[in-house]
Amino acid sequence: MNALDALWGSKPAEQPAAPTSAPTSAPRGPLHGRAFIVTGCGSGIGRAVAIVLANAGARLALTDKDKEEGATLCAEIQRLHPDTDLAFAGLDCRDEEAVGKLVRSFKRTFKRLDGLVNCAGVNLPLPPAHQLGMEAWNLTMDTNVKGTFAFCKHFIAAVTADQEFQDPPSGGYAIVVGEPVEVAKAVAFLLSPDASFITVSFHIPLLGVVLIPDCSSRERSYRLMAA
Repeated sequence: MNALDALWGSKPAEQPAAPTSAPTSAPRGPLHGRAFIVTGCGSGIGRAVAIVLANAGARLALTDKDKEEGATLCAEIQRLHPDTDLAFAGLDCRDEEAVGKLVRSFKRTFKRLDGLVNCAGVNLPLPPAHQLGMEAWNLTMDTNVKGTFAFCKHFIAAVTADQEFQDPPSGGYAIVVGEPVEVAKAVAFLLSPDASFITVSFHIPLLGVVLIPDCSSRERSYRLMAA
């Protein structure tokens, strides 16, 4: 049993939408067997992250408000990697109750969750502050901040449900800046075993948050990284 298996364990699952395929004996990538939630997967950084993770052999729990874009992405991943274990659900991240149900469903489907990449967000053309309407402000905050927190909250609850949670680690801040594919590659590296020496916490809410189990520590802990 490897460190991740010992960390997460497994439980019988209630299924949301069953994965479209099962893992096979195809050549294993560095993230083979690990399951990651990617929000806002239909476009931009979320889409690039999902493809890069699929290239690395990850199992994918995908969600986006736009079901058509999500379905298009799933079809592309299946074309590139027919054996990819993936599930997709349309979701508005502003609905916390729905977020909680979906995260728990993903956990039951994949038997484990190894990371969360929050990319769901809006980037509205905004006027000067004194001309900004509250409707636009509320939409931005509800999606980019509250939606991100909702996924983080329910992700942690799902992966700590099987055993007692240890005190979270302290840490600092970091920023990943670049084109979607560049950011996606940075995320994939930080989710890989090659980055297990990184143990600090990172958090940039408007760009997205990755929660990663800290496998270099014997205690249950998480690293948060801006993506």
